[in-house]
Amino acid sequence: KVTQQSRYVRIRIGDADRTVEGRVSYVIRYRVRDALASFGDHDELYWNATGTEWDVPILRASATVELPAPLPADSIVAAAYTGPFGSREQAARVVVSAPGRIDYEADGSLDPLEGLTVVAAWPRGHVRFPGAATQAARLFGNYWIVLAPLAALAWLWRRYRLVGRDPEPAG
Repeated sequence: KVTQQSRYVRIRIGDADRTVEGRVSYVIRYRVRDALASFGDHDELYWNATGTEWDVPILRASATVELPAPLPADSIVAAAYTGPFGSREQAARVVVSAPGRIDYEADGSLDPLEGLTVVAAWPRGHVRFPGAATQAARLFGNYWIVLAPLAALAWLWRRYRLVGRDPEPAG
């Protein structure tokens, strides 16, 4: 069951009428929009793989990033950060295991409120980013609550300038 709670998505897996025993693996697939950034000379993924808001320890944290093209290892820059929010600690193993594939693994367990963040950068030209019109529409869609009053104010100001002012008196 998937529910939205404020800025979080809560995923509940399992059946209340069934007891699970032994090791069980769950695969959760999801899509994220606008997760990549484009800079002057490279494109980049900066991703909080586990997040830092879990109140329980994470015994093993790993992530795999598959780039949009099978790029050679010398064209990829990769890093990983571990620890609480904002930490610059790099207690993780980062390996370009195949062309365009990067494996990340925290060196040990993560304490409550600690996470694993992965970074991958590669030369520009392998990802097609949305055009300006799509980006503007998404910006408005994400921030309409802030932008709508500003748009209303701009419309009212224009309306006032066109028809809201009294005419100049004659002589």
